[in-house]
Amino acid sequence: SDLAPTLTAQTASTYVTSGLEKSRLGDFDGAIADFTKALDLNSSYLGAYNNRGLAKSKQGNFDGAIADYTQAIKMKPTFTEAYFNRGSAEFLQGNFDAAIADLTKTIGLKPDHQAAYFHRGLARDCQTNFQGASEDYAKALDLKASSDDAASYILLHSALLGRRMGQPADERLKAASAWSNEWTKALASFLSNQMSEADLLKLAAAAGGDDKVRQQNEAWYFVGVVQLIGGDKAAAKSDFQQCFNASGPAVLVHRLARTELDRS
Repeated sequence: SDLAPTLTAQTASTYVTSGLEKSRLGDFDGAIADFTKALDLNSSYLGAYNNRGLAKSKQGNFDGAIADYTQAIKMKPTFTEAYFNRGSAEFLQGNFDAAIADLTKTIGLKPDHQAAYFHRGLARDCQTNFQGASEDYAKALDLKASSDDAASYILLHSALLGRRMGQPADERLKAASAWSNEWTKALASFLSNQMSEADLLKLAAAAGGDDKVRQQNEAWYFVGVVQLIGGDKAAAKSDFQQCFNASGPAVLVHRLARTELDRS
């Protein structure tokens, strides 16, 4: 009996480890089941709530994800990643005010949280607070990127917003020459008028596997915004609709395309 609490903790941790591996493999139902078993054994396991929320969010169950993040925050009011994850789920659900509040809280707890600035910029962009979005992207770019891809997408959305605001994006797109990701290079080339819409869509269609789906969705969204800036609202709406129809709810461009469609 003296060993029971230790054994329970070890078993709960085993379920969380198993859930993380299932999440990595895309088995979100299995992951959620494992995180739930961990919580049945240890109802105060913060990591189980947070990771179950992530798995639910991947499935598009944002209400369930937000409930898990909220429970984790109640148990630990300084749980930075739970605030960030809840803000991200609120954004994907289209609750931009709530998203901005959580992402602002994240930044208050961790001022160098680059992803929080980027996501808050996206939320402000969706609210047509372009100046606020531009400031958030600029701050995100000042911080150390978690990966080259992360820096690339911040630069791309900053450049896209710059075009929307009538500002030249050349300086932001010069970094493209240093990127190793051929797809982000292509998007940068398109935004700097060095690649045609037709060539970008052709390149997106040539990708294989999951990359093909992601690249096509991103191509439709980026082309749609540029069409919108150019005044071709009908073509832009068609591109946004294709992006929305083909992408899942847990994808950023799905929410961005939905926002553009709601405005049109």
